[in-house]
Amino acid sequence: MPSFYKVCGRDAPFETYPSGEHPDDESAVIHFNSVYGPKIRRSLTTEGNGEPCADYELIVQQRASMGAGLSEVRTVRLFEKRRNRGFK
Repeated sequence: MPSFYKVCGRDAPFETYPSGEHPDDESAVIHFNSVYGPKIRRSLTTEGNGEPCADYELIVQQRASMGAGLSEVRTVRLFEKRRNRGFK
């Protein structure tokens, strides 16, 4: 069952960007990047191949199996996505 995702500011919890339901963490962040990335002027990822993001975290809300409420809430560390500078 898909989880509900949102990206929240670490120092400003009222700064929340809903990403909706997605099958996995990275697809939620891809959606976040396409909708909100231009606004915050950043591109984030869950893959640890970039600089750790100190400003934002991904909040995952797992739905209960019968659809009544939430079974688990967890946070996922985000990283700054490295920019592809092209080939030389």
